[in-house]
Amino acid sequence: MSAALTTDVDKRLLRTTKFPPEFNIKVDMTKVNIPVIKKWVSDEILRILENEDDVVTEIVFNLIEGPRYPNIKELQITMNGFLDKDAAKFSHNLWKLCLSAQENPQGIPKELLEAKKTELANVKVSSKKIESARKLASDKKPNASATKTWLACVVVSEMTEGEAKGAMATATLYRAEIRDRRLQENDARASFPKPSVSRPHEASEPSATSSLGDTQERNGSSPGLQQASKSSAEKKEDGESTNGGAETVNNQESGLSFLGAAAMATLYWVPSLVQVLIGRLHPHSHHHESTSKAQCSQPAALFPPTDNNALNKMYDYISSEAFKTASIARHSGAVKIPTESFDDMGPVGEDKRWEILYDFHEYLANTFPRMHKDLKVEKVNTYGLVYTWEGSDDALKPLILMAHQDVVPVPGSTVDAWTHPPFSGYYDGKFIWGRGSSDCKNQLIAEMEAIELFLEAGFEPKRTIVMSFGFDEEISGRQGAGHLAPFLYERYGDDGIAAIVDEGAGLMSSWGKTFAMPGVGEKGYTDVHITIRMPGGHSSIPVDHTSIGVMSELITAVEAEQYPTYLADDNPFLGLLQCGAEHAPEFPSKLKKLLHHYEAPKTCKAKPDHLALEAAKMGPAQQYLMQTSQAVDVITGGIKVNALPERTSLTINHRINIGDTPQTVWTRLTHLAKPLAAKYNLTLHAFDGTTEAPNSLSLYPSETTLRVAPVTPTNVDAVTPYAILAATTRALYGEDIVVSPGMMTGNTDTRYYWNLTRHIFRYGPGFDPSWDKGLGNIHTVDEKISVVNHNNMVKWFALFIRNMDGADLE
Repeated sequence: MSAALTTDVDKRLLRTTKFPPEFNIKVDMTKVNIPVIKKWVSDEILRILENEDDVVTEIVFNLIEGPRYPNIKELQITMNGFLDKDAAKFSHNLWKLCLSAQENPQGIPKELLEAKKTELANVKVSSKKIESARKLASDKKPNASATKTWLACVVVSEMTEGEAKGAMATATLYRAEIRDRRLQENDARASFPKPSVSRPHEASEPSATSSLGDTQERNGSSPGLQQASKSSAEKKEDGESTNGGAETVNNQESGLSFLGAAAMATLYWVPSLVQVLIGRLHPHSHHHESTSKAQCSQPAALFPPTDNNALNKMYDYISSEAFKTASIARHSGAVKIPTESFDDMGPVGEDKRWEILYDFHEYLANTFPRMHKDLKVEKVNTYGLVYTWEGSDDALKPLILMAHQDVVPVPGSTVDAWTHPPFSGYYDGKFIWGRGSSDCKNQLIAEMEAIELFLEAGFEPKRTIVMSFGFDEEISGRQGAGHLAPFLYERYGDDGIAAIVDEGAGLMSSWGKTFAMPGVGEKGYTDVHITIRMPGGHSSIPVDHTSIGVMSELITAVEAEQYPTYLADDNPFLGLLQCGAEHAPEFPSKLKKLLHHYEAPKTCKAKPDHLALEAAKMGPAQQYLMQTSQAVDVITGGIKVNALPERTSLTINHRINIGDTPQTVWTRLTHLAKPLAAKYNLTLHAFDGTTEAPNSLSLYPSETTLRVAPVTPTNVDAVTPYAILAATTRALYGEDIVVSPGMMTGNTDTRYYWNLTRHIFRYGPGFDPSWDKGLGNIHTVDEKISVVNHNNMVKWFALFIRNMDGADLE
C-alpha cells in the first residue's frame, strides 16, 4: 500500500477526495474478529473482480492485521487502482463492518450475523417452494407441460436473491427425477420447448412460449417479455438480432429480463432460472452484444439557433479570407515564441528557462484584447492561465476548454533537418511550420479566437466558460496542470464541471470511411526504476558477473515476454471496431466475424483474445491500444574502463492497458527479479520504498505513476456531452462522418482533472480532408499544421460552445 501512495496523484486524491463521515471514526482492530472480516474481504474481492487476486486481498489484509488503528482513507485511494469504481463502496462497506464489529463483544459485525440467519432461513423457504412446485407439477397430466413451465417461472420469480441462491441446491435434487419422468412422457416431451443452448449470436428456436407471451401481452406485460415471445422470422423482418431479447436462459450475463428468460424454460431448468434471477438482481455483464444490433448509433447533426444575426455573421466570417489571413498571423506569431519545457526544469521561480512564458503571455494579451479586458484572468503558479467567462445561469455546470502553452524542445543537432526553421512560424500557402504548430498552440489559439469572436459579436453565454492553459504538459504537467486542477477543484468541487475538451485524437480515414475519434480514455503510466548494487574492484581480477551483466540478464527476461494483448469490455478501441463493423464498407471480414462472436476476457487473461490479436495486425499504433507497453529507455552503469561497475541503474517505461493497473506491472517485474536476486545472492527490495542499498536489487516506481483514466460515457440516446460533441462534429463535417470513441496511448493534462467531471474529451476537432495526416509530425522534425485544419477547429469550437450553452444535460 505504501508504494501506491508515493505518487503525486494519489497524495492529491487523499487530500481532495470527500470520504464518508464514518471514515473519521477510529476502529480498534484488537476488538474485531479478524478472521471473519478477512473471509468477507476475500469473498467481496472475488465477487467484484470475478477472480481471486492475492495481491489485492493481501493489501487489505495488511490493513486489517497491521496497525491497531488503520487508515481506511489510504486504503480507498490504493484500491482505486485495483477496484476502480467499486473501490469507494468496498472501502465504505468494510469500514462499516469493522465499526459494527468493535461494538460486538464477539467482534463480529451484526450485519454478517443477520445475513447468516437470513441465509439459513432462505434455504428452508426455498426448499419448501421447490417442493410445492414439484408436487403441483407432478399432479398435472403429461401434456400440460406449459403449466409446468409456468409454475417454475412463478416460483423462481417470487424468490428473493437469497432464496434463489438457496434454491439452487434444492432444485438440483429434482433434476434427475424430472429427467426420468420426461423419458416416459413422450407426448409431453413433444410439446415442451427445447432448453436453449448457450451459443451467443445464434438464433433462438421458436418455442411453446408464444401462448405465454400472448397471455402476458393481454395482461399488460413489459416490452421485454413481448420481445422475448417473437419468433426468429419476426425478428429478421424487424431487422433485429435473432439472439437479442430472448437469447439463452443459461447465458447468465446476457442482461435479458428474467421473465423473458423464464418464458423459455421448463421446470427441468429451474437452476438456470435461478441463475437468471440472480443475474437480474446483480447485472455484471462482460458479453458484447452482437454487432448485428446497432452499437454505434450516430446523432443527427446539431446546429445552434439562427435567430441571432450577429452570431450568424460571426460564423460566416470564420470562412472569409480576412479571418484566414488574420488567423495565420496569430497562429504563426504564437509558434515564433519558443516556450520549450525540458525534462530537467527546476521549480518555478528558480529556473530561468520558465521566463519565456512571460513573453508568451504578453503576446496573448496583445493578440486577444477583448478577452483580457472582459474576462476574469487569473495566473496559477505564476504561468498557469485561467480565463473565466461567467454565464448567466448558475445552475448550469461550466465548460472547460484546455490546451498547453509549452512545446517539446528542438535539439540543436536537428535544426538543419527542418524544411523551415522550427520557430519561424513559416506559412507556405497551405501549412504553418514550426514546433508547437500542431501540439498544441493551434488548439490554444483556436479556442481563444472563438472566444474573442463571441465577445465582439455580443454573445452572452448562459453556461460559464473556463479556459485552463498549463505550461509544462510535455514534462508531465506537475507544475502547471498539477496546480491548475486543484485551483479549479477548490472552486467547483466534485463533478462540478459539465465537460472538458483538451488536446487529443482527431479525425482520420480508415476502412473506406472517415472517423472522428475523441479520446474518451487514456492508458495508465508508470516508470519503474531498477538499481543493482554489487561490489567493485579492479577489472584485471573480475567477477564472473558484474552489475551490468546481471542487469542485462534482467532486461533479457523482461523483453522475452510482452504483456498480453486483449480488449477489456470498456476499452474505447472496442467501440471503434464496432463502429467500423457497422459503418465502414471496407472493414475486414475476419475482424467483423470475430467481433460478432466476441466475448471480453474477464480478470483472468489466460485465454488468447483472438479479436484483439487480429486487430493488432493493423500495426503497433493499434496493438498498443490493447496492450500494456514496456520500453527499456534509460540505462547507466560503470564509470571507468578498468573498474568493475558498482552500480547499474535502469528505467523501464510502461503505458498501462485498460484492464491492467500499475500493480500489474510491479507484480510482473517483482516475479522476474526475484529469481535473479536469489541467483546472485542480492537482497531484493521490490517496491518497498528502498531505492538502493549495497548488495541489492531494488525496484521502485516513479512519482508520475498514473492508473488508467476513467472512461468517459459515450451514450448518445440522451442529451450528453458526448452526444453534443458528436452532433457538432457531424454538423461541421457532414453526416457521412462517423464519430467513434477514441483511446489515447499517451497522457494529457487531463490526468489532473478526473475529480472535476466524468466527461473528459481529448479531442483535436480540426480537419483538412485534402491532407488527412492528423497532427503532422508532432515531437519531431518538420512539425506543421494545415490552415484549413486550423480554421475548421475555430468553427468547431464556435458551434460546440453554442450547442453546449443552455443544453439540458442528462
